[in-house]
Amino acid sequence: MVHVLDESLILAPDAPPPAFLPRSQYVARYRSAGRRLSFVAVHHMVTAGSRAASLARRECDLLSPEEVIVEGWSSADEAASRRMIERLRTTPLEGRERWGESMHTAALALERGITVVGGEAPPAVQRSAFAAGGRGDEDMLGYFVLRGISMWVVQKRLENEPFDDVCAEYLGWVVPEYAPDLRGRFSAGEFHRWFVRRFGQPFPEGPYEPEDGVLPWWWTDPLVQKLFRIDSRTRDVFLAGVIARSLESHHRVVVVYGAGHHATLHRVLSQMLGEPEIVGE
Repeated sequence: MVHVLDESLILAPDAPPPAFLPRSQYVARYRSAGRRLSFVAVHHMVTAGSRAASLARRECDLLSPEEVIVEGWSSADEAASRRMIERLRTTPLEGRERWGESMHTAALALERGITVVGGEAPPAVQRSAFAAGGRGDEDMLGYFVLRGISMWVVQKRLENEPFDDVCAEYLGWVVPEYAPDLRGRFSAGEFHRWFVRRFGQPFPEGPYEPEDGVLPWWWTDPLVQKLFRIDSRTRDVFLAGVIARSLESHHRVVVVYGAGHHATLHRVLSQMLGEPEIVGE
């Protein structure tokens, strides 16, 4: 079964969400020619018992998928994917407190013998996309830090750890993966200097609220929005391809991603599979 992917149907990441989609978490269930796809559209949370993780678990129980596609890492990067799968298999329960719903779902799937795929675009693809958009590695890395703050808030890390410590730990693995030429050069301190160069002011001290889009001007600053559009478009186009390829070889697939990704992909998924049944929490 060949699913033709029309990228022109993928909405811009800053487009208003379709009115028919719930504001709360939901599952979009698609059926077509013997194929079933459940897109679990979540609001990111941590802990295995969160509403997001519970919604994903429920859908896996109902559909018994052959493959689960999750947010947060790329299976296209084979070395990174192997490390992630090993981490999922070996981390004890007490070490999973900061995991989001995608990681909890992936660990559950592996325990059940289900194939797990990371749906993110690999570093080389994202790096090329930023370069094509006229933005170099420093802008990409600086944006990744800004993007990461919302999850650090959800994880409550910034309540107990200095921002620079969390930022340094994050950059310790992001820089070698995404911008190896800047290894040892783009630090937490360099992030602060990048911020001043780009925005003409020091990076603001917290507290940070994820519902504000990380920072109050997240949705209005032209540079942040350009970086956001490059990143989101690259990720959404790649994820659509991952889903299409998964449905070529599997009859039952579950996707666990942020609700915003389903909002941008709903037209292309409906073109491939027909209109979904939308089921709330």
